[in-house]
Amino acid sequence: MSPVTEDPGATLLINDTAVSSEGASTTISLSEGLNLITLVVVAEDGVTGQRYTIEIVRQEAATFTQQSFLKANDATSFNGFGTSIAISNDTLVVGAPWKADQAGAAYVFTRSDGTWSQQAYLKASNAEGANINDRSGDRFGSSVAVSGDTLIVGAPFEDSASLSEDDNSALNAGAVYVFTRSGSIWNQQAYLKANPLDEGAEHLHVLSSNIGDRFGSSVAISGDTLFVGAPNEDSSAFGAETDKSEPLSGAVYVFTRSDNLWTRQAFLKASNSDSQDKFGTCVAISGNTLAVGAPGEASSAQGTESDNTQYHAGAVYIFT
Repeated sequence: MSPVTEDPGATLLINDTAVSSEGASTTISLSEGLNLITLVVVAEDGVTGQRYTIEIVRQEAATFTQQSFLKANDATSFNGFGTSIAISNDTLVVGAPWKADQAGAAYVFTRSDGTWSQQAYLKASNAEGANINDRSGDRFGSSVAVSGDTLIVGAPFEDSASLSEDDNSALNAGAVYVFTRSGSIWNQQAYLKANPLDEGAEHLHVLSSNIGDRFGSSVAISGDTLFVGAPNEDSSAFGAETDKSEPLSGAVYVFTRSDNLWTRQAFLKASNSDSQDKFGTCVAISGNTLAVGAPGEASSAQGTESDNTQYHAGAVYIFT
């Protein structure tokens, strides 16, 4: 501020500090929000004076500023790049489930000195697009998750009915692919299905019952624990996985990794599992706390979990 008094003999104070009356500049630091600045002018007689108050509002500094604008290096119409995204420190993964006639793809970007560059372009080991039999493509990239050097990609419209990747006998059963990074190279580490037990005939039957479950619609990872949502899964909360008595109730599958091998650890259902709830539409994990969304759940805010009076009100379930 550079105030000037009308009378050069007057005394001037800014925020109780005396300054020159001839317009010497005084710097005042502003905090975010409201700042009050007082100017007091006292005449030569030392008695007559006038007080002025200035209010200055400093806008809060933006928490986020745009650093980059990213596109696929092979961007074309109807790829769906950005349908799913996940970030871990300086590694970003972006899903494009409509790429290559709905076969889908995932793009990996890394940041160095504030600049993002594409590191990898990932496809499923058994990538398959839409075909003349009205089968949709696998839509690899519909969901993504990343933690350090492990990356997860969901393909909820993948059609295999077992750990044989190319049998295509379970329409839209869904699959999940695990990739790991060594240096700057990503390789597929695992191919996961809802029931990854073995390839015996009895388990092929179990897997065929997962037709339409869309396993892989959502994914989340924390260290060596992976969570996979299957919102179209049909079993009840208390029945076996094959009872199929509550269509589209939904489920979440938990896998853990040991010595680079993934095995199923748990099968989660909502406490009030009901048809059309679509439990597992989204999942999120932090440490030992898991959140699962069920946008079709129908209870009211005031009622019990089973009142079903508010169609598609939605609910979230917390697991530890």
